[in-house]
Amino acid sequence: MTRYEMAEIIYNALSKGAKAEKKLVEEFKPELQAMAAQKKA
Repeated sequence: MTRYEMAEIIYNALSKGAKAEKKLVEEFKPELQAMAAQKKA
C-alpha cells in the first residue's frame, strides 16, 4: 500500500466523521491537504 492510498483511507474516514490520532493526521498532512483541494475543485 502506498502513502497516497493510506492517506486516501484516512481522508475518507475523516470525511465520514471518524476521529484520528493527531500524530497520524500530522504524518499524512500534505497528502490530506492535496486530497481536500482536489475534492473542492
